[in-house]
Amino acid sequence: MVTRKPEDLEPFQRIPHVDGGPFQPGEGNFAMVLYLFKDERLGGTSFFRPRVDAATLSAMMARGQHMDRDAFSALIDSAPAYPTRTNAYFEKMASVPAAFNRAVFYDGTIYHSGDIRHPELLSADPEQGRLTVNAFFGVRLNAC
Repeated sequence: MVTRKPEDLEPFQRIPHVDGGPFQPGEGNFAMVLYLFKDERLGGTSFFRPRVDAATLSAMMARGQHMDRDAFSALIDSAPAYPTRTNAYFEKMASVPAAFNRAVFYDGTIYHSGDIRHPELLSADPEQGRLTVNAFFGVRLNAC
């Protein structure tokens, strides 16, 4: 369940992420999220691609681990929020809206985040909050 208010998010929760890794050559990760809430305003999932090279992105993430919330806000030029749009480091590519009992499967190595635009609606009550089931599947990649 997602329950944190934007001002309580840790830096790594304010940027898109990938699931798993590092992977061995020929291995990868698929992911699934199943939405178990009925209020679609709680948000689906957005997908991003980096707007900077891997070294710049890695340096930002490393620096962010040791910063307080205000310093991280300055680094990414964004007030505390769930990542829902393009910024200096990531370009938003697509979003899948939430719908009760919808499952979304995707390559876990694609940057993504919950598309939470109404954090004031988040609740710790499983009957009212943003309840999901997440699953991860290790895969072998075939060279074509």
